[in-house]
Amino acid sequence: FRNVGTFSVLANYTVYDFQDIISSVKSYSFRQLNLKDSMIVKFNDHFGTDIYGEIKLYERGELNWNVFTQRPVNYFEDKIINSELNYFFNNFITFSGGYRWFEQRRFNYVNGERVFDNYVRTTGPFLKIRALWKQNSVIEIIGTYDYYRYGDGSPGTDNGNIYLNASLNF
Repeated sequence: FRNVGTFSVLANYTVYDFQDIISSVKSYSFRQLNLKDSMIVKFNDHFGTDIYGEIKLYERGELNWNVFTQRPVNYFEDKIINSELNYFFNNFITFSGGYRWFEQRRFNYVNGERVFDNYVRTTGPFLKIRALWKQNSVIEIIGTYDYYRYGDGSPGTDNGNIYLNASLNF
């Protein structure tokens, strides 16, 4: 059994000296809180499970550097849950299958108040083959089928994907 939890707090203030000259360029602020947690359980030599969750809250705004104030423009809440069942074929090859869930809720600011605008949700199953090679090298093939849904009533879509991830260390 292993549990790994992390958090981070970010703040970014970008100031443009020429924003008065070009009207479409504005100084801005970005602030973010990110919380992650995972649980990894190995039941025996051949089976295990991984469960991963993440919450990310972030806000973008227009920055007035001269008095160091900001006007919030929009706010986002991202939520992710991934769960997978692993079959350890040997010490080098792992087969996994699971389900992914992602939702982003979007808010705008109206008269200084945060107002819900829309959401995007992606869910779907995945299959993965992971091979360890030599020292710290990994090759993964991941197949997913994603269902996209939107909170504004637009029609959802479905999409299949295949990814190849390789991290080679010689």
